[in-house]
Amino acid sequence: MADNTQTRDMPPLTVRGSFVPGTVNREARTVELTWTTGARVLRHTWSDGTFYEELSLDPAHVHLDRLRNGAPFLADHASWSVGAVRGVVESASVTAGEGRALVRFVRAGVDEEADELFEKIADGVCTKVSVGYRVHKMEKVADSDDGTPVYRAISWTPYEVSAVAIGADDGAGFRSASPVQTNPCEVITRGDSPHEETAMPQNNPSNDIITAERTRAATITSLVSRNALPAELADKLIREGTNMDAARAVILEALATRSDGHGGPGQVPSGAVERGNSHGALNDMARNMGAALAQRVGVKANIPEGAAQYARLGIVDMARMCLEARGVRTSLMGKSQIVQRAYSTTSEFPALLGEAGNRSLMDGYAAYPSGIRQVSRAGSLVDFRAKSLLKLSEAPELLKVSEHGEYKHGSMTSTKESYRLETFGRIFSLTRQAILNDDLGSFDMIRKFGRAAAELEASTLVALLVSNPLMSDGLAVFHASRGNLDASGSIISVASIGEAVRAMRTQKCLGSNIPANIAPKFLVVPAALEVVALQHVASINAAQSSHVNPFGGTGRLEVLVDPRLDAVSATAWYLASDPNETPAIEHSHLDGQNGPEIIEHVGHAVDGTAWKCRLDFGAAIIDAAGLYKNNGA
Repeated sequence: MADNTQTRDMPPLTVRGSFVPGTVNREARTVELTWTTGARVLRHTWSDGTFYEELSLDPAHVHLDRLRNGAPFLADHASWSVGAVRGVVESASVTAGEGRALVRFVRAGVDEEADELFEKIADGVCTKVSVGYRVHKMEKVADSDDGTPVYRAISWTPYEVSAVAIGADDGAGFRSASPVQTNPCEVITRGDSPHEETAMPQNNPSNDIITAERTRAATITSLVSRNALPAELADKLIREGTNMDAARAVILEALATRSDGHGGPGQVPSGAVERGNSHGALNDMARNMGAALAQRVGVKANIPEGAAQYARLGIVDMARMCLEARGVRTSLMGKSQIVQRAYSTTSEFPALLGEAGNRSLMDGYAAYPSGIRQVSRAGSLVDFRAKSLLKLSEAPELLKVSEHGEYKHGSMTSTKESYRLETFGRIFSLTRQAILNDDLGSFDMIRKFGRAAAELEASTLVALLVSNPLMSDGLAVFHASRGNLDASGSIISVASIGEAVRAMRTQKCLGSNIPANIAPKFLVVPAALEVVALQHVASINAAQSSHVNPFGGTGRLEVLVDPRLDAVSATAWYLASDPNETPAIEHSHLDGQNGPEIIEHVGHAVDGTAWKCRLDFGAAIIDAAGLYKNNGA
């Protein structure tokens, strides 16, 4: 049976519903509520299309840590504003197919709006409630009667509860003395959809879409007005169809710029408005922060200019900025809470850590001495099936045709070499303690993983060279019959190099007597022969022609030293052709990759971030004619 479980990194979601109050405690300022019944909801996004979503109420599938850790009770999901906090979730549980909670309001007289909301709930006037949550993993369970896919959230986290004006799930709300009748959910909020509030209809779809658009426009207009920003900003955001997450970010940026003295009251900086969709700005911020973090651990290559402004920030400071860029006030939060909220409510904080990790990884990978890798041609494989490389022989010799003579048939031969990708990897973690301590040792570890990946590739290529594997024609790579092996061996000298060059040029092409005429480019030696090899490729300003070094100077032989060769033979040396002209060795990564990669995972099983370093790599000798071996002496 196919495994249809899907892992999704989804934006915040909310399900709204109605309630009937009946457990209001005026002295304690508390009220009980049912924040979900797990009812099926019809959703639509640009990326996933239309589908039904169900919330599993198996206690093992619902992560209640955030609700139980003082989650806010809000008005209208206004998570960007501390002023919208009306109380706190005192306790939360999943029992008898319901999500239940006890909410405590702020004490009387502290917040007039909280007092007003409390009285409306007690009087049964305010009768709607909503829960905000994130889905981590979904399982496809069935298709509905109308063919719409149905997914069940089997790993999800509720993180806030709100009083709202319009609800959908009649089973979700403040609890009365006896259970209330439940109805299916109707309305959702999705942060990445074109309209944050998308009404999922029971009757007329177009009416609900119109309602959602009106709600979006009204919310944007209200936010702009309350913050004394120009009405033109609201008109622009509404006209361009900016979703609510992006609109809040633009408004926040406008306020921040005004606070920094770049504009007077009611003036909006042109940069904030012209940008339109500020998701790009937030992504740029995350990339620049990640680059600055990588620079702190020694990465110097390709650091963008925008990273300089974040150079002195610690990891917790960056987490704080990510939250505040999303409109979350952090002034009353401790370091641990800031990091926890940044992980769970923003995509920028995990992204900047991933940026720093990838930069550190590739810095370690690129800094490793390439050595023998320069001999190999870089290829690419789209999957893990064997790649076959077919080599055709030269065309048959053209024969003279006499008058009235017949043309004779000719034939060509071929060889085929193949190899496939293999996957290599390890897992390591950036712990919560390291983040709070601003300990960058984990990023230095990532750089060492990059070096380890380069080492693995180099070791693989050296192993191919020294193992002398069989080719598809049944002969070893280095074989006397090929003319590319001096088994008796000789030291490196002008004479021995000259003989090796002659042997490579005079090899016969496949299936013919035509000289291959391959010119070597590299002299590959173990560390024991490095000095001798360099002496024999050095340029000499000779007074006599007999003293001229024919292999020195620009464009002649280039020495490649690989100390791994010493473990097999400290005397053997090799010639290799230019891989761009006559490739002898080929190596590949998976299509779209140019080396190792790291995959980040933030989950409940990891107190921090787990990183998986993965390398998909394969290599093979594809043409023996581009190689020559002398066993040395």
